[in-house]
Amino acid sequence: MNEQEHAGTFVNILEKIVTEYALSDTPGNIVNIDSSGIQINNNTDSVITDSGLTNVHVLTTGEKTENVTVIAFCNTAGKFLPLF
Repeated sequence: MNEQEHAGTFVNILEKIVTEYALSDTPGNIVNIDSSGIQINNNTDSVITDSGLTNVHVLTTGEKTENVTVIAFCNTAGKFLPLF
């Protein structure tokens, strides 16, 4: 199965679900949620390198870091979940 056939299968299944649950009249009920983890206390010491380098790799300590999860939520009506 090529990419066009996969896309066609997806669209057919989506149309069936939208019709079955009457979602075409309520686009606010179709949502997408995505999350990403971020390390917020990743402190490093100063780095000395050659002038003009654009990519400088730095090793960090093996200490435990604090992680924060950021979640984005939107629906097909174009509304986003407000931050709180």
